[in-house]
Amino acid sequence: MYLSVIRDLYDNSIVAYKTGTKQNINLALSTIRDAIRKEKITAELQLHSDQGFQYTSHEYFKLTQSYGTTSSMSRRGNPYDNALA
Repeated sequence: MYLSVIRDLYDNSIVAYKTGTKQNINLALSTIRDAIRKEKITAELQLHSDQGFQYTSHEYFKLTQSYGTTSSMSRRGNPYDNALA
């Protein structure tokens, strides 16, 4: 099982999560879509991730741009950047 989670660092709440049997682009994209549907965005939204293939894909970039979000990625080879999730 794979877990895709979006966590709000302001109040430490889990905004959205999805599980799947495959780690693929659709798992990440559906998690973002769920988060956008559930939350009323009142300020600039920044999504932080690692540099996995899902988050560097054209589809991910297109979706985040369509929602007006800013993408942020951890430094290469530094897993501690994502330790909060």
